[in-house]
Amino acid sequence: MFSPRPPNPIQPAPITIFTGSMGVGSLVALTPDNVIGIPKVERAALVNALTCRMDVNDAFPTMTSRPFDKQVTESNSASINQFRKIANQQVESTGLRTARGGFARAFLLAQSLFQRYAWNTPKYQLSAFLSTVVIELGDYVTLSHPLVPDMIESGQLGISNVVCEVISRQPDYANGRMEFTMLDTRAFGLGPAFQVVPDSGVPTWASATAAERAQYMFIASATGENSDGSLGNTIF
Repeated sequence: MFSPRPPNPIQPAPITIFTGSMGVGSLVALTPDNVIGIPKVERAALVNALTCRMDVNDAFPTMTSRPFDKQVTESNSASINQFRKIANQQVESTGLRTARGGFARAFLLAQSLFQRYAWNTPKYQLSAFLSTVVIELGDYVTLSHPLVPDMIESGQLGISNVVCEVISRQPDYANGRMEFTMLDTRAFGLGPAFQVVPDSGVPTWASATAAERAQYMFIASATGENSDGSLGNTIF
């Protein structure tokens, strides 16, 4: 029996599922039919604080490690309170400047990291047949396997149609397989998946039913609003 973690308290954000040759709203499904062996599962390293150093001092251009004039530290208090631990990462960038949005860039990077790594997110490593070579970094796939422990909900063996984000891929052409590492998005606090509206068959936002509005991603105006003044859907 495993101890599931509580859900990520970050405000849920919907993911968008695009229409493609595999069908509307389809994700590549990884199952025992195309996965080789049993996927390995462990918790990703905890990250709940991030220090970004910027505004490099150009008075020392020949030094290998030049000093930075500014730094900002972002933290996730909910994760720190839950785990009673500060796990800090540091980023240094010679091209990052506060005059060109350095603090905003640091904030966005921190939020992206916290959403994925502030909750000891389950991380899966697996081998699959070479037919899965179409999967790219950042893609969402579903993973099902009866012998993989569910570290989010049941705490028992077996996961079904768990949406995962691919964070590493390595083709092994000699042996006809793919090596993947992916994160369990249930820890991200993602909202429901929206589909992109197909070319035909779905009316405009003003004429769409409540079910269609919940299912499809409609394109809003430049101000981010729908035709009736409501806020448009967001991807993240």
